[in-house]
Amino acid sequence: MRAIARKFKIKPRRIIPVQNGVYRLILRNGKAYCLKRMPVSTKKLRWIDQSLQFIRKKGFNRIGWRNPYSKEGKRRFVSHGRFSYILTPWILGRWPSPTSSSDMRACGAALARFHQASTKNYHLRNHSANMVGKWPADFREKHIFLSKQAEKVFLKKQVGEILKYSKQTLKSLKKHNYQKVCRAHPKRSVLCHGDGGPTNFIINKKGIHLIDFETLRIDLRAYDLYRMIYNSCKDHGWKFEIAKNILEGYQSISKLKKVDFRMISVLLRFPQTTYLLFRSLRHQKNHRKSVAIQALQAERKVSAFIKKLDRFSRK
Repeated sequence: MRAIARKFKIKPRRIIPVQNGVYRLILRNGKAYCLKRMPVSTKKLRWIDQSLQFIRKKGFNRIGWRNPYSKEGKRRFVSHGRFSYILTPWILGRWPSPTSSSDMRACGAALARFHQASTKNYHLRNHSANMVGKWPADFREKHIFLSKQAEKVFLKKQVGEILKYSKQTLKSLKKHNYQKVCRAHPKRSVLCHGDGGPTNFIINKKGIHLIDFETLRIDLRAYDLYRMIYNSCKDHGWKFEIAKNILEGYQSISKLKKVDFRMISVLLRFPQTTYLLFRSLRHQKNHRKSVAIQALQAERKVSAFIKKLDRFSRK
């Protein structure tokens, strides 16, 4: 890690591993930086940097990213072996809590401001990270994977139930004219964080900051809201109050339309928890059926959650 740090023109006094591929670097003058391995191509990494610099120029400064005008921020990234690394200022603070209404409203508002700063970012849209219009192909691929894996774990009735949720997602995309929405509402196409949630925000005295941008993409703003709602609610029993706070925070900055709520519902209905579980188990010979049943029970809670979202959208 020290060799990588030297390429960024810094000499850390201490290097503290935070998690796999993430390190906290502390300099002799007390300054701290985050050295992070980025699991993306160098082409996408350049695009991410260009996009975030654009966001910063448009007034959204609370992002964990390099400052190109500083000595250590001159280099976009450093390649070392098979990997690329970025260096960003270490942001002191805490993660927001899904059980805190003020935290979730602050996260929703921050996400809205992030989207607003990117609405005129048209010159960056012709890129492989542009996912507008690509949801059906993505869900069809996931549905095929689910259908193969579910039969290894579930009983026949349970297989039918989980695939029913997946099919509902594909049917809803057609019902709500997803492709027409993509063509008719270009302003809803924004730069999306791609994986918003409690661990990708930092709160401190200066406000709320967004971090971890390897999932950055261009998409409908509904996608970002879906990811934030999913990541915040899945470990808290799908309590709708959490989503309500996020959405109210977002709408304090930017009002959502009925089509936005419909697209969020479509995304929520896909059995993502079960899909991710099967992805993690796909190389194991003995699947843990008890864990799979828990995932299925979580999917059932989502059905009631979506009904509450539908009622909320009519207010």
